[in-house]
Amino acid sequence: MDWPAEVGNRFGNWLNKQLGPDLPLGDVEARQWQIELFLQ
Repeated sequence: MDWPAEVGNRFGNWLNKQLGPDLPLGDVEARQWQIELFLQ
């Protein structure tokens, strides 16, 4: 049952891409988005 982690990972990567190339984001930011997703 590791699906929540996979959902968080995909969400973090998706959000980084949506924010675009003008705002360079990496793994640290993606992990923060994952945390935010699960705190809501």
